[in-house]
Amino acid sequence: MQQRWRTWRRIGVQLGLLGAVSLAWVQSPSTPAVAAPACPKEAPCGMTKPLVLFVVDYSTAMNGPYNLNMSRWFAARWALQDLLWTDNGLLGTHFMLGLVRFGHDPDPNKPGTQIPGDTSGLVDGTRLDVAPYDLLDPNHGYHECTNAEAIAQALDDLPLPLGGKLDGIDRWTRGGLERARAVLVQAAIDHPGENGERPAAVVLLTSGAWTGPAGGAPLVPASADPVSVAQELFEGSGVPTYVITIGDAVDASFAADLAVVGGTGKPLAIACPDSPGGVLDPLAESLTKTISTGSCGQDLPRVMFLLDASSSMLNILGGTQHAPQGMGGWDQLRDALAGSGSIFAHSVMNEPGKRVEDLAHVGVAVFGHNLPAEEKIVVDYGLCLAQNVAWALDPVKSCEAPGCVDPWGMPPITWTFKDGAKVDPPGFAAKTVSHVPRCDFSPQQPKACIGSGTYTHLGLQLIAQNLASYKQACLMPAALYPCTADTTYFNVLIVDGKYNSTDAQVQAPLEQMYSDGVTTHVIGLGDAVPALSLEAMADWGSGGQRDGHKAANQNQLEAALALIFDEALATVAADPCCAGSCTEFPEPTTSEPDPLPETTWGEYCSWSGGGTSSSSGGETEGSTGSTGSTGSTGSTGSTGSTGSTGSTGTSGGGSSSSGTGSEPTSAGPGPNTTSAGEASTASGEASTGEARGDGDSGCGCASTGERDRPALLISLMLLLARRRQRGRSKVRDSSTATRRRSR
Repeated sequence: MQQRWRTWRRIGVQLGLLGAVSLAWVQSPSTPAVAAPACPKEAPCGMTKPLVLFVVDYSTAMNGPYNLNMSRWFAARWALQDLLWTDNGLLGTHFMLGLVRFGHDPDPNKPGTQIPGDTSGLVDGTRLDVAPYDLLDPNHGYHECTNAEAIAQALDDLPLPLGGKLDGIDRWTRGGLERARAVLVQAAIDHPGENGERPAAVVLLTSGAWTGPAGGAPLVPASADPVSVAQELFEGSGVPTYVITIGDAVDASFAADLAVVGGTGKPLAIACPDSPGGVLDPLAESLTKTISTGSCGQDLPRVMFLLDASSSMLNILGGTQHAPQGMGGWDQLRDALAGSGSIFAHSVMNEPGKRVEDLAHVGVAVFGHNLPAEEKIVVDYGLCLAQNVAWALDPVKSCEAPGCVDPWGMPPITWTFKDGAKVDPPGFAAKTVSHVPRCDFSPQQPKACIGSGTYTHLGLQLIAQNLASYKQACLMPAALYPCTADTTYFNVLIVDGKYNSTDAQVQAPLEQMYSDGVTTHVIGLGDAVPALSLEAMADWGSGGQRDGHKAANQNQLEAALALIFDEALATVAADPCCAGSCTEFPEPTTSEPDPLPETTWGEYCSWSGGGTSSSSGGETEGSTGSTGSTGSTGSTGSTGSTGSTGSTGTSGGGSSSSGTGSEPTSAGPGPNTTSAGEASTASGEASTGEARGDGDSGCGCASTGERDRPALLISLMLLLARRRQRGRSKVRDSSTATRRRSR
């Protein structure tokens, strides 16, 4: 689990986002603008709702001005409540939410201390205002679909820090993160059935430099720096920390450092001068992408076929004549892999009615000559790819005039290789590249094909490199077909003669893959494979545990493949979360909508008026991107207690209307509403009733016509994920799928 989430650091921790986002006005973020959305419940084979803790700065610095009309606290409250109702309340329905506040601890050596004058309930510098689950219930049931409203209400009920004073509560940020970590650790303990696998994330909102436990000078002592906690959460448990800045923290290096070690790249600022409404939409969309794929088939083995694509595979009669259709090794190999009664269709002994293609993700690679290099991935690991393989290895598909008229005719033949994902038909969803060994002309053997050698080590090196890349990608939460750290991998190498490589060149990648836990089964097709060479490759690929398989013809090849897969899949059960089979749901085609280009996570809105990030462009087919992620609630190594649990749903005492300079209880008042302490409007456009944030506000805000674009993009992503998994996930609720909120 830890390794799965560490991949974010290796890819530069840039989070993928979808499209431009509008900053339109809402009448009241604390009240949903539309009817309450349906609540999809968690269920076996359904999505696991990520646990997200909001950790909010409650220092008196939050009473400082955000703009001429509102304080930082009011702006932060508005932005957070607006975030909770983004996309028709998607965060509330598809995430488990909690709220933690932090200030400072007047006496770190004495438990139970409170800040003089504070009526909000801070104890020892923190408070869990809204717990993500029932702390008193023996079953610790999660507050599914209710905590968005609870958090919005809690924020409404809170008074200004110390009644609006500008001094008195400092910012012990480390204490806030430690409290969040303790909540996550306790959640894992209280829900042992989850095995620490529930995704989780921390969202920290801060307004300035942090202090030590008792307050005072920033970052004194040095151990008060919260960076190490964020780093431990991310590297130890895969829990990223998103950083939201406001006030003095905007563009501050300490906030940027925290976001980097927390795995989220850079902070997101609440800094639009006109209004804070909508500025956190990129965060909502980044989190949303973590629920766009399911777990169907994540535990199924991955198998890579590595095929000898030397020219001898096209010949018969001792390599002296180009084989007629169906007679050569290439045609027999293709038929054994993907023809009628092929290994894809083979019924595995321990799963009656289930075939290899239903129980394993299969890929195909080829190798041939070295100059020019001919090794390539024909199709990468995937389910239901029999049609892809049959098409890719069919000489007819690569035969195009004038280079080729008859794919089984006399040499020379020039093949035209194609990508079946880019031409329609076949219009595959997965990149599938056709391949046939070279069929050049030789005066010495005018009837035989030549040109492709047998550089086996180049093929082995290719699949080893591809395997490393695939593992890194499939461990990401946005992977089309997620894997786990325990997913099984093995190779099937099929050769038809001596290799041109040296023994050392072939031995090295086989032994390295085996030491990494990947066994390579070896089959010699025909009678030209030296017995010693076959056994040596089998030994190198299995640590001396397996013999090579000899297959003089297609029947023996099919028998060898069946033997390998019956043994390799003996302990594999059909995934109950995958409905149907490849017979019912074959490889989908590109008639489906593909993901659109994504933008990159960055500073969404700034005082200087930077626009939203531009599209990254390029193809997205078959790619995990750099999307935002959530991690796991697994143990962080430092357990700690949750301390005072507080009340679930609302804060401690205090009235939001008490004291001088108090603010309205509704974080998003109407355009012309004012209060005794702060006016909730900005001059100019607010008085006309126009949507705030639209137009030339200097915030990179989207135009009114673009408001629904993110919802469309996310909906397409969710649709694509469901379609690409061929109906396997039984629960992938779309009734509340990402329709843009009514503004």
